[in-house]
Formats: sequence, structure tokens, C-alpha cells
Amino acid sequence: MIELRSEEFNAKVASGQKLLLYFYRKESPSCQLQQAVLEEVDRLISKPFTIYCINSALETELNRLFDIQEVPELIVIQNKRIYKRTKGLTPYQDVLNLLK
Repeated sequence: MIELRSEEFNAKVASGQKLLLYFYRKESPSCQLQQAVLEEVDRLISKPFTIYCINSALETELNRLFDIQEVPELIVIQNKRIYKRTKGLTPYQDVLNLLK
């Protein structure tokens, strides 16, 4: 899992690789639980994707771009297109389904 800043975003999206964007806030209990789920996914699954963490308290430009209203939120992106999106705490199996 890699922290992503607004200024790096376009270069990462242009790669064409499947990306899982995780919008969070450090102080959110739901985000702390989501972080643990994503760390487990990152550790156990062979990856044709990269998980990027985006601190929504700091990255307001990305919040606007993706219309983030609440956290945690997961967005799967590939070739500059949004494929799937979930709002709120997403269980392990649902995260795996997002990445299929």
C-alpha cells in the first residue's frame, strides 16, 4: 500500500495499471478497520494491481475529482476509467470482488 499525493496522481493513472484508490482519514475508526482489511489483501493476494492510500483530509483536489463525501471509500480505476466503487467499510471478500 502506497500513499498517493495529488501531484503524483496523473502519472500513476496514465500507467494503465489497475489501481485501488483508498480514501481515508486517520482519525476515523471505520478507516482504521478498512486499513487492516486492505493490508491483509495486499499481503495475501498476488497483485496485478496497486493499492494507493489517499488521505482525504489533505488531498482536497482528489476529493473533488472523485466527489468523496465520506470515508472510507474504495475506487477501482484502470485506463483512466472508474470500474467499481464502494462507500463505507468494505469487508475482505467484497474487496476481492472489487478487484476481479
